[in-house]
Order: sequence, then C-alpha cells, then structure tokens
Amino acid sequence: MRRFLLLVTVMLSAMSVSVAMADRHTTKETDEVFWDIYYIPPQPEFPGGQLALMEWIKQNMVYPQEAIAKGIEGRVIVKFTVEEDGTVTNGKIVRGVDPLLDKEALRLVSIMPKWSPGRRFAGKDTRFTYNLPLSFKLPKSQD
Repeated sequence: MRRFLLLVTVMLSAMSVSVAMADRHTTKETDEVFWDIYYIPPQPEFPGGQLALMEWIKQNMVYPQEAIAKGIEGRVIVKFTVEEDGTVTNGKIVRGVDPLLDKEALRLVSIMPKWSPGRRFAGKDTRFTYNLPLSFKLPKSQD
C-alpha cells in the first residue's frame, strides 16, 4: 500500500511539473487539447549570484553629493546587454529619476565585471538583455 501511495504521489508531482511548463490550448474545430512545451535557457549570472551582485553594487555605488544636498532619491532601472563572452555593454536608462542618479547608474553598469553568459538551446553562449533596478535611498537623519 505504501508503494502504491508513493507511486501515485510521484506521478502526480510529475504531472503538475509538466503542466506548469506547458501551455494548454484547444482548437475551435475539435475539442482536442494540444500542449506546447517551452524551454527557458539559462540566464546570465553575476559572478557569485544575486547576493554577490547586491554586495558589489553596495560597495561600488557612489551617491552623488549634489543629489544628497538636493534630497533626490528613487529607483533607476538600467537595461544592459551581457555579451557572449560575459562582457556588460549597451547600458541604457529604462526609467530614470534624475540625471545625477541616472549617470551614477550608468557608471555602475560600465564598470561591472564579466558575467557568466546566458546559453541557448544547443548550449551555445548568447547575448542577453538584462534589466537591473538600482535603489538610491538617502539615510534617515537622526534629529
């Protein structure tokens, strides 16, 4: 009985995974169900992962003094390309806050180390576009 329950559990798990990775649709002429399987290739990755990226940003971000004086803060979204060799290129502002913060966000992207590149279906390295939100937050003053 235990083996049967284990087998049923494994089969249900496998079915739920395949449903999550597929898109189900029917045709109008018949009630046949078709499944399209999608493959998501590995994305580029900063050396050491997301936590290392956040730490690198924290260590290398320089909040512009003029922006501090003016009380400017917010979230800048930068789009860039990770090339086949892992080099970061083509930094562009998708959503800016102020030219001072936008300039610092582009500077950060321009000095980033090489990433591990993304891969295509055949395991070949390929270019990927990446969006990175950068938060500029002023420290709260203690009165």
